[in-house]
Amino acid sequence: MKEIKLNYSYKCGEILKYGKNNNKRDLVMFSYKSKRDIKRSLLIYIVIDSIKRNIPNAKIICFIPENSYIDFVIKLLKKNNVLIIKEKDFLNINIVSSRFLYEYKYLKKNILNEN
Repeated sequence: MKEIKLNYSYKCGEILKYGKNNNKRDLVMFSYKSKRDIKRSLLIYIVIDSIKRNIPNAKIICFIPENSYIDFVIKLLKKNNVLIIKEKDFLNINIVSSRFLYEYKYLKKNILNEN
């Protein structure tokens, strides 16, 4: 597999100007919802692999529906030390939009220490 490298120059690097990149405070969050879609599941592997190569100290969090039946993906995430957060509200809200609410909820509770 071809190694993917991130571009830290120009505009891409501006977000890193406030601290060292690749530190224990790095956090990557995403959501996943699919019905046994192996092709998309393999893309998850590629994304996680790229994150681990470029930001090896980052904590990776994935939000998934509570009643998710994507065992293959869950096993893949766990094997790669991805924190899996199951949310029941995903059932009625578009996952693409709702992930921002769950990311905010997580940050507020775990980073800002607000309840």
